[in-house]
Amino acid sequence: MRKLLLLLLLLLQHMQQQQDELWLSSVKDLLLQTGLWKGILAQHEMQQQQQQQQQQQQQQEQQQEQQQEQQEQQQEQQQQQQQQEGEEMNALSSSTKTDMSAAAAAADAAAAIVPAAAAAAASALTAAPDKEMAAEAAAEAAAAAAAAAEDAAMCVDS
Repeated sequence: MRKLLLLLLLLLQHMQQQQDELWLSSVKDLLLQTGLWKGILAQHEMQQQQQQQQQQQQQQEQQQEQQQEQQEQQQEQQQQQQQQEGEEMNALSSSTKTDMSAAAAAADAAAAIVPAAAAAAASALTAAPDKEMAAEAAAEAAAAAAAAAEDAAMCVDS
């Protein structure tokens, strides 16, 4: 019984194959006779061209997006650089103002020291018991005043 069923199954498969082949050859003959095969080939070629065009458009869009991203990055970098330069200029300006204020204070201090040194030299001259000691005291006072004036000048120059 099994053998008979297997045999029937094989026979059905064989008949199906023959019928499929017959159907395929009929379709092939019909296509060749009517010229529809040309339309099918043309349609296939059109589909390929459309796919190529879509791929090209996608590539162009990707390139445009990349270019736009690069431009945005460049703009951001330029803005950051300008901001940094502005901050550096502000810091330099602030530092210069601070240095100028310090130099002015040093100059004021030096101006106050010089008259005080001159007064000290004058009092040393009058209070000294001999002229030699008075000259030394005056020279020391003058040297101190000169050093203070030089320090003030260096602060103003820098």
